[in-house]
Parts: sequence; structure tokens; C-alpha cells
Amino acid sequence: MKGISFLSAPTLKNWHLLLPAILSVLILLPALQNGFTYWDDHLYVSENADIRNLSSIPGFFSDYLMGNYHPLVPLTYTLEYAIWGLSPWGYILVNILLHGLNVYLVGLLAWKLSKKVSVAVFTALAFGLHPLHVESVIWISERKDVLHTAFLLGALHFWWAWIQSPNAKNYIATLILFLFACFAKGQSVVFPLLAILLGGWAVQKVKLKFKLIIPYIPLFIISLLFGIIAIFAQQAEGAVRTQHTFRFPDNILAASWGFLFYLWKCFIPWRLSAFYPYPPIDKAYPAYFWAMPPLVMIVGFVIFRIRKIYPELVWGLLFYAFAIFPVIQLLPVGRALTADRYFYVPSIGLFFGLFYFLEKHIVINKKLLHQGLLIIILGWSVFTFNRIHVWKNTESLFRDVLKSFPTESVALNNIATMHAMRKEYDQALIYYEKTIAVNPHHIESVYNIGVVYDETSRFESSAAYFNRVFRMDSNYKDVRYKLALAYNKQGNALKNEGKGSEALGWYSRSIEILPTFAEAWSNKGNQLFFNGDYPAAIASFQEALRLKPDFAEAWSNWGSIYGMTSKFDSAEYCFRKAIDINPEYAPAYFNLGYALLSQGKRGDAIIQFRKSHQLGHAQALQQLTQMGEKP
Repeated sequence: MKGISFLSAPTLKNWHLLLPAILSVLILLPALQNGFTYWDDHLYVSENADIRNLSSIPGFFSDYLMGNYHPLVPLTYTLEYAIWGLSPWGYILVNILLHGLNVYLVGLLAWKLSKKVSVAVFTALAFGLHPLHVESVIWISERKDVLHTAFLLGALHFWWAWIQSPNAKNYIATLILFLFACFAKGQSVVFPLLAILLGGWAVQKVKLKFKLIIPYIPLFIISLLFGIIAIFAQQAEGAVRTQHTFRFPDNILAASWGFLFYLWKCFIPWRLSAFYPYPPIDKAYPAYFWAMPPLVMIVGFVIFRIRKIYPELVWGLLFYAFAIFPVIQLLPVGRALTADRYFYVPSIGLFFGLFYFLEKHIVINKKLLHQGLLIIILGWSVFTFNRIHVWKNTESLFRDVLKSFPTESVALNNIATMHAMRKEYDQALIYYEKTIAVNPHHIESVYNIGVVYDETSRFESSAAYFNRVFRMDSNYKDVRYKLALAYNKQGNALKNEGKGSEALGWYSRSIEILPTFAEAWSNKGNQLFFNGDYPAAIASFQEALRLKPDFAEAWSNWGSIYGMTSKFDSAEYCFRKAIDINPEYAPAYFNLGYALLSQGKRGDAIIQFRKSHQLGHAQALQQLTQMGEKP
């Protein structure tokens, strides 16, 4: 492999870093055939009405989205929607191109810090081709990762320039890019710590006297501000875990596991998953988790002991530790214990420190070393290429999760939802039932079963599951309305079967759950009317109209009671009121015709019967025929 000799070149040329960037883009391009996944993509893009309207842009800066404050992310989606609409390849392409830019910037930073072409190229290649980064790039919803990293790397480059040549231009550029990074993802708050590392590197390696404190103060102020915003955003979404089983000692176990998890996956990227779950709420952490804190302490002790012997390795590990700290679940956030995407920025320090260490301290033939590293990285790229297809669609993504975690409720629920969206309701029910079998507390699946039964007109079963959700959390989504609606629909079904007395009970249940449900009041009144209980029926219609004054059907039904009691002028008023509200409501015209006919207004009645017939009322034609009139 003679071609590898350029890595020992004393100077950097543009193509040295463009090559890793271009190779990374090419490896990922097959992802353009992927589609949206039902894993936040629908909330960020495919079903997000806000990105379809430029007037929504100010709201991006004042509101949270999916438990995050990252206004630049929906802003980019909005601009893209204006160009290619809801074509998923466009959003994936932008992610890939941003990743290519990041690969170049990573290599350039490695070059500036080491002045070694080999370190720059291998750092860029490893960053660009590592399979743990597929999630950050290919997942449309993870735009925030590649976007904030571009700004973060830009800020690091300007900070490095300012360290060597302190001037307002470089410092202001650093602040602006850091702000942009924070507007793209909250994880950017680690920048001040990374800036300190660059300053320390400059003091040790470039021999600069960089000991100023004041320039760091604005960085930490910005970091603190966005850190607070990020916590509030997560709390607003209910993403911060507060279950009593996850107390502070448990968080130490989770954080220690997370810190070592990415180190392990970095070198052996096997059994990757879109979701790595916490242990079930009612179970303790696995026993081996208790070995994690001591192992982290050992790593820390080793770092301390070798800080003067191998400073580049220590620097890289510190970069990794600082960058990974916000996402190792010391403050438990979300439903995942770890995530591939969290490794995106921390990997930069890890790769740089490792390759610089090898370049400096491995005394074997450098060409053999470079060839071995290239083989390893190209091996990673094979895993990366295969991982792309996992993200092809919702089904492939979550079936892959089930390979590693066969009882994972998030995956089971999402596969069920995919079947439900395709109206494959029997399959959907199978997976929803599997979900609640492994996790009876999975309220989303219980709710979704209720939705499926509602869609398939099994209203009694639908009501049973919505009632179960209601008992679990009466404020969950719109469950109170869904439950009341299911009761109301079951009442209608029983009424159509001629079971009026049973229907009345279901309407009453609906009103009990949701007293403001005007439709249930109207249906109850209608059934009372058929039962001959006119006073009670009138009271129900009055309540329905108090709640919903523009309820045409209730006005028409109330008019029918007046008609049955020969109060035709009052009936006429009610029917005309219904027509004013809904000029297309055929029964009101038909009933108005009867009221007019009963008052001797034959001509006006014929007009109303004809209008009712034109709107499709079945009995209107019969009435006109009996009167000897043409339709």
C-alpha cells in the first residue's frame, strides 16, 4: 500500500482532508433511499405543520420542540420544506453534507493541534466512517447533532486562532458560533470546557502563555444560560425521570456505565441499536453495573498518572469526558440509558488523542502502523454501510432494536403503530398486546389499543382501554375526551340495534366523564325523546345548546319535540335556527316542511321538502309524491 506514504508529509494540503470528507459522504449516500421513520421524524418534519409556514419561524425561538430548545433545527427544516417539500432524501442529504463538513473541520483541528498529516487524516477518517455516527447523520430528526457540531467546531477553530492571536475579530466570531451551536443543540454547553482544553494544549504544546480567566467568563455565562433552558425544556416535556427507583446512587451507576459504554462501542461497534433501554422501573440495575464506578475511578487514576508521559492521550480522554458528561444520565433524561448519537462530538477527542499517541509512541514501522489503522477504519466503514439500511424505515429500525432487546416496549409499540398506520389492525393489536405484556405501565400502548378498537368500530372495547388509561393518568393526552367519545359511540351503536335503554346508559356515562360533551347531551336528549320523556329531552337539548350554541342537530331535535306537542311556531323557529347554522342539514329542511305544512303553509312546505330532497333526504321524495308534487 504505497499510497499511504503521503501521511508522513510535513505539510497539509487541502486534498488530505477533502478526501476523508468525500469518502464519508460517498459511503453514506445510499441513505438517500431511506424514508421518514416514526421515531420523531413525524413530529419534526413529516407531520409538523409549523415548518410549512415561514410565519412560524419566530415561534421556533420562543417555544420548545420535543423537549428541546433548538430553534435553528426547525428553521433549517422550514427552509428545506420550501425547496423539496416532504421528500425525505433532501433532509438526509443535508445531514450527510453537514457531516462531510464536520469531517473536514475535525481533520483541520487535528492538524492544527498536532501538525501531523497522519493524525489529521486518521482522525477525520475515523470520525467520518465510524458506525456509531450513522444515527447522528442518517436520522432526519437528529439534524441537531450534525448542525450544532459544525458551529461548535467553527467556534473551536476561531478560539484556537484567538489563543494564538488575541483580537476582537476571533473572539467575537467564537462567541457568535458558540451561540449558534447552542441554538442548534443543548449539548453545546460543554464548549467552555473544551476551550479550556485548547488553552491548556496551547500552553503545553505551542508554548503560549495563555493564563487569562476573563475571556472565559462570557463563555460560561452563555453555557449556564442554555444549560438552564435545556433543563426547563426537558422538564416541560416530562423527559426528566423522577421515579423513586432511580435515586442518586443509581444515577452514578448509569453515568459510569455510559462513560465506559461509548469507549467499548468505539473499538467494538457490535450490536448497535437505536435504543438502549433503562432497566424496568420495578427492577434493579444488573449486578455488573456495580463494577462500573470502580472502573471509571481506575480510568481516572490512570489518566492522572500518565498525564505527563502521554499528554496527548490524556488530552483526548479529557475532551471525551467533558463532551460526554451532559449525556451520561447523571441527571436521568428520557427513556434511553445510552444512545449512539451522544458519541458524535466526544469521539473527536478520543480519536485525536489515540492517533496522536500512536503516531508519537509506537516505534514500529510507521507505514505498517498506518496500514493497520486504515484496515481497521475501513472495517468500521463496512459496519457503517450496513447500518445505513437499518434506518431505511420504521419497521427495519425497530426490528433491529428487537434483535438486541426482544422485549423492549418502545420498539414493540412503534412496530405496532407502523401496522396501525397501514390499517393492519390485527397485526397492530398483536404488538400492542406484546408491549403491555412486558410493560403493563406502557400507557401509550394501552391508549393506542383503544384507538385501534375505535377505528374498527369496537366501541365497547375501545372504551375499556381508554378507561384503563384514564385510571392510569386522567390527564394523559385527550383520554377524557376519547373515553367520553367511545361511550357516546357505543350508545349510538346500541341505539341503532334497537337497544334504546342500554344506549341511554352509555350516553350518561359519556356525560359523567365529560360533562361539557354537547354531542352526548344531544344524543341523550334524542333517546329521551324517543322514550316519550319530553321534559327530560328538552333539558338535555338545552344543555347541549348551552355548551354548543351552534349545534344544528340539537336545534332540529328540540324542534321535533315542539312539533310532537303541536307547538309548530316554536318548532319552526328551532328548525330555521338549525338551517341558519348548517344550510346543508337536510333533516332540518324536512322537519321544517312538516312544521309549515301543519300551519297550513303548503307552498312554503313544498319548498322545504324539495330542498331536503336535493340534499339527499330519503323521505323527502316520498312526501312530495304523496302531496302530488314534483321533486
